[in-house]
Amino acid sequence: MNTFHSIGLVRGTRVNDKPIRFPGTRRSTKSGGSFDKFLKEACAKKAIKLSNHAEERMRQRQIILGQDDIAKISDAITKVVEKGGSKAAIMYRDMVFVTDVNDRAIITAIGKNEMKEHVFTGIDSAVVL
Repeated sequence: MNTFHSIGLVRGTRVNDKPIRFPGTRRSTKSGGSFDKFLKEACAKKAIKLSNHAEERMRQRQIILGQDDIAKISDAITKVVEKGGSKAAIMYRDMVFVTDVNDRAIITAIGKNEMKEHVFTGIDSAVVL
């Protein structure tokens, strides 16, 4: 005779204070295991690229970005991806970065001196940081 036992409350990934194990999964305690691989891939997805054009414009316009700046722009790109955008103008401080969010790439960079009466075309999203 089968007896049904209540599993109690489910909290996160534990049932009755025991970890839930899913078929086909296993823990990895070695460096370079599945979690490490996942983490490296997730970090790589947050990276942004610069097109040759953007590099040239940033050099000409003396636009220098620090790690914090890049992280904020990367987060903005992620938000546009989540909303379904593909090309975005990201307004950050006194600069604008036109991006291809699917490639996580900055296409061009515009400084405050070049923004006056500037028309942005070919974008479907805008982010103000």
